[in-house]
This record gives sequence, structure tokens and C-alpha cells, in this order.
Amino acid sequence: MSVCYTLFRSAVGTCGIAWSSQGICRVQLPESDDATTERLVAGSGARRADPPAEVQGIIDQLIAHLSGAPQVFHGVRLDLSGATPFYRRVYEAAQAIPSGQVRSYSDLAAAVGEAGAARAVGQALARNPLPILVPCHRILTRDGKTGGFSAFGGATTKVALLSLEGVRVGRPSEVAVVTSLFDGDCLGQAVVALEAKDERLTALLRTVGPCTLSAERPESPFAALVDSIIYQQLAGKAAEAIVRRFEGVYGGFPDAEEVLQTPDEVLRAAGLSSSKIVAIQTLAQAVASGSLPLAELIHKPDAEVRTALTALKGIGPWTVDMFLIFHLGRPDVFPTGDLGIRKAIQKLYRLRQLPEPARMEKLTTRWKPYRTVATWYLWRSLGVVTLGVQTEVEAVRT
Repeated sequence: MSVCYTLFRSAVGTCGIAWSSQGICRVQLPESDDATTERLVAGSGARRADPPAEVQGIIDQLIAHLSGAPQVFHGVRLDLSGATPFYRRVYEAAQAIPSGQVRSYSDLAAAVGEAGAARAVGQALARNPLPILVPCHRILTRDGKTGGFSAFGGATTKVALLSLEGVRVGRPSEVAVVTSLFDGDCLGQAVVALEAKDERLTALLRTVGPCTLSAERPESPFAALVDSIIYQQLAGKAAEAIVRRFEGVYGGFPDAEEVLQTPDEVLRAAGLSSSKIVAIQTLAQAVASGSLPLAELIHKPDAEVRTALTALKGIGPWTVDMFLIFHLGRPDVFPTGDLGIRKAIQKLYRLRQLPEPARMEKLTTRWKPYRTVATWYLWRSLGVVTLGVQTEVEAVRT
């Protein structure tokens, strides 16, 4: 079956659309650059062509819709021949959701007669080849959060599309506050999005297998930060042993006040260096005094978390990155100061030298807004599986 495609300009950037004799088979929202947009909409074997009248009419509607004039796409012929029967039912149910309205993943599961299959619905929408026409951006979590979105820009793009239709979910700057890879099927959607962005990374993803990134220490942000401090510049097994001895002092993980009441010599006997004792005590003092309200901070955007934590002695960018990745599950963290990641990037792109942070940022721009997941895969490419083992690759900066 012959497939053709074309690109078109819209208020949000260059989009793409592909069609066959059966109908529209792909819609591509803007990517980081036009070349990437074209590569993704073309897929494999499609040829660029002038759109026939029916397709041009849909393009005109899409342009109007993305300019803030909501359109009705219920009657558009879709080519869903590549979708499984379940996916097809999900897409058809989503297509019926009117502009300006939203549904939950559970609602959509019930609509296709598969109550309890909300996660499977999320996986289907993560692979939706027809955004806007199949309006997956209108699907939120049960508690009204954005959830994931596999288009470039992630949840920020989702919020922007909803705002064009008059739906207020939250300002794009607020999205990072509510988005976590540990919520719903955000992790699965992130992997699907990355597979479409970089052929080298896609090969790595498939070699490593399913992403099993999870919260390392979910019980308290204070514990997570202390863990990150202990792991600074240590091999994983050595750090694990110190953590066990540290917890042994208290019969479990202490709170900030307990740490402040502990003599330095007791902490030193547990294996903590003088600099780490100072860093942990400084953190504990800030938490105990209320000058660092962790309960509020963990709901702030990444930049605010970084600013607040790096102001404390002994907490640098790497420590904050580990906290954002393993405790908060923030989706777009990329620790350019981690030497293991630098080695993995060098290996992935076959570079002669270890890349500097600026080059790493440039190489990985296309992975946004899911660089956290890419980071996990890069660590795994070096045999790395957790925060603890991560530092065995090579000493890292704090």
C-alpha cells in the first residue's frame, strides 16, 4: 500500500501528515527541527507528494485548530491498518471526545469495554500515530493531572494543546510540578517517545530491554538526599555499607533532629568523611529549622529545587540530579557532570574524546523532555543499574 506525506506550517511550528488510499495514517507534531519532523512522518518507504483535495482540507483544519480555532475531526477517514484491534478501539473512542472536554484513562478503558485496563489504554495512546485527529491530549489521569505525552515537549505540549481548546490544566511552567515518571504509564510513554527520536538511542533501548527505573528511597526526601550525599564519589558497595552503618546508629533512618543530636565521632565511626558529615548536618539544620521546607520543595519545578539545594554546603549539581531522578522521578534530568554518562555518550556516538557538558546538551536536545529515561539507559549500557552502582563507573562530581 503506497503512503505519501507532506509538511505544512502551523502556529506551533512545522507539522507533517501522511496518507494512504484508506485515509490519514500519521500526523506529526513539530519536533526539535524540521528534519526530524520529516523523518518521523515519512516513516519507512513513504514518498513526499502534494496532498489531494481531501488531505488538503484536513491540513487546513489542523492549521486552524492549532491557531486556536477548534475543529471537529470526527468524520476524518483514518488508516488504522497498522494498529491492533484493541488499539483501534482505543483510538476510535478517543476520536469521539469533543473539543474542550477531557476523559481519564479509566474512562477510556470503560468506553472500550475493558474496565481496569487503564494502563493498557495509556500504552496505546503513547503509540498514537494520529495526534489531534485522535486527541490523546484530552486524556488525563484520574486525579486530573496531565500524565505523560509522547510528542516533543511532553506534558508542556499537552497543556498547550488543551489550552487552545479552552481547557485549563495548568500553566506549562507548572507541569514539571505534577509530572513524575513514577505516575501512571508516564515511564512507558517516555520510552515510546525516545524510540522515535534517535536511531542510535533506539538501538540501545532495544538492546537493554524494558526500563525498570523506580524510586530508590520513597519514604522521605530527607533520606533520599542523605543517601545521595553518602554516595558522592564512592563505589556502590562501599556506599551501601556506609548507609547500613549510618542507619544502624539509629535503628533505622533518622530524621533531621536525630542527626543534629549525633556526635561527629559517631558519624565518623560509621564511615562518613568530615566533608560529608558537614554536608549532612547542614542539610539537617536547614530541614529542622524550616529554612528548607522539603515537603513544599518537592512539588516545585526542577530549577527551584536545584537553587534551594545547591545553596547548601556539600550539595552540588550531581547530588541534586540523583534526587530529582530517583526520588522525584522528574522526566527531563540529564547529569552532564556524571563521568559515567560522559563515557556512555562517548561510546554511543563513537566520539574520540569524552564530551564536555555543552556538547552533551547539544547531542541530547532531541531526547527532551524524557532525558531521565535516556540517562537510565546510558547507565545500563555501562552495566549500571542503580544510584549505588552508578558511581562504580568512575568517581563523579558532587
